[in-house]
Amino acid sequence: MKKLTIFTLAYLFIAVPAIAQWQAKTGVTNGYKWNIFKSPDVLVETSETLSRNQLWQNSVFNGFFIDTDYHKKWENSRLKISADLGLNLYYQQSQAHKNEYRLYASYRANYADNRYIEFAPEFKRKQQDGVNQNDLIYSTRLSYRQFEAPVHLDFYLGDRAWLKFEAKYRLKIYDQFDNNETRYSAYYLEALYKKKWKNPVVTHEISAETELQYRDQNNIAFTAQNSPIIAASRAFSKVEAGTAYKLKTSNSRFEIEFPVTATLVGDYPSGNLNYNEIEFGTDVQFYIAETRIKLGAERTLRNFSNFKTQSGRSLNHQFWDFSFGLKAPLTTRLALTTKASFVTRNSNRERTNTFAYREYTTSYFQTGIEVKF
Repeated sequence: MKKLTIFTLAYLFIAVPAIAQWQAKTGVTNGYKWNIFKSPDVLVETSETLSRNQLWQNSVFNGFFIDTDYHKKWENSRLKISADLGLNLYYQQSQAHKNEYRLYASYRANYADNRYIEFAPEFKRKQQDGVNQNDLIYSTRLSYRQFEAPVHLDFYLGDRAWLKFEAKYRLKIYDQFDNNETRYSAYYLEALYKKKWKNPVVTHEISAETELQYRDQNNIAFTAQNSPIIAASRAFSKVEAGTAYKLKTSNSRFEIEFPVTATLVGDYPSGNLNYNEIEFGTDVQFYIAETRIKLGAERTLRNFSNFKTQSGRSLNHQFWDFSFGLKAPLTTRLALTTKASFVTRNSNRERTNTFAYREYTTSYFQTGIEVKF
């Protein structure tokens, strides 16, 4: 058995030979996005009816990204540091311009036989004008700052079976608008069991996962003296349970996965937004020559227990989510990439004078060049 102490860590950093490696990836994209802000097809304002052509905000966009990673390995541990930056410019809808960056660090150690621990803090910043009208809780800005601090414990059980646990804290603060700011603290506990069976042709894998989440959210109002006052507080609980089956060929050129997740959300103290949800779908990845293709299809059924529509029926949402991705290498460091997405939400809410809890459809298509260093 190996024991991890502060002296062991110091020895790993100083005395043990290490392998360090820098990696970087950058790229530019061009595409088109429909209904950037997820508006419905019709909206009634007093005596005026706005149609899809007036509500939907569509635009050609250009994107740029750069992802950098630093890896350093020792005999029983490894360190990873990442810094990512992304920019999107929308030519017909300047208010949709978006930039975001991410800072991430991970230290993972094999502290005993078949036992691993990892600490992986992350900070994300996104800036984009506009309000997310489809947020279930409040209408929040699309811009936010987010910090996460997860701790992972992994246990290899032998015979290609793993048991993994995660505890995570998240702080998310949305940018102010109209002298209001929404922020929340969330706490997560997650357990995952994964088992593989291999033969010379394919690998079968099953997984079962459970996540518990508690979210404490506040809407803060700022007075004329810029003093913060909590205007509204709510708490939410979420319980997720999921399972998945994956099949992968031994040469890794084809894999298919069938995930299913059930979710139960509680809204405190009102209970207005209590809902249950089921998600299921298929994800496929395969190669044609050296070109990698990814396809995804997901169906989500969400039913609210206490939220009633004008007709007295319980509110429900039904989602379809389709995705496509292609990556074709042109040289050892250069690749052509293509992505597409189509998401639609059907809602039985009849009100047409609001954006909230309504139906919407949004999609995009983009293609670009990716370079690895």
